[in-house]
Amino acid sequence: MANNNHEQEEEHEGASPSELLIEACRRNNVDLLHEVLESKSDPEITALLNTTTTVMGNHLYHEAALRGNYEVIDALLDMPGFECDPVNRIEGDTPLHSAVRWINSEPEAQREFGNALVEMMLEAGSSPRVRNKGGLTPVQLVDPRNEGLREVKLENGMQRFITGEWLHTRMELS
Repeated sequence: MANNNHEQEEEHEGASPSELLIEACRRNNVDLLHEVLESKSDPEITALLNTTTTVMGNHLYHEAALRGNYEVIDALLDMPGFECDPVNRIEGDTPLHSAVRWINSEPEAQREFGNALVEMMLEAGSSPRVRNKGGLTPVQLVDPRNEGLREVKLENGMQRFITGEWLHTRMELS
């Protein structure tokens, strides 16, 4: 019995795996992300990555996207069964909405980097068509002065149209 209590005490010392994952995503710390997940099975990793949220209702992907944390986003997108379009509780935003909001708040010099981030997210399967609680898609949030990001989104949308993915998505929505 005493040993069981000791194990429970040890479990509650320090940050939980979810707290460590949130911190890894906020700080762009890929090493910490991998350290937390290294002893877990694929189903455990999938569940942990897709269900961990902050007190504000953001998923891990949102936390990384809100800060433009390219490296940790790249690592997340490589994880088994990772959800590309979770919706946060407050605004109903997807991580793509969050990334666009981040780019809009950054200086013009950051746009090229931000646009590459959004392009990676789109290529990984994030949808530019999901509407938030305000009825806006990520495309509608793009700063009109950021022509490069509009081109990235248009090119990706056209590619999906050409491959038929757009048609399947439209049929699913109907």
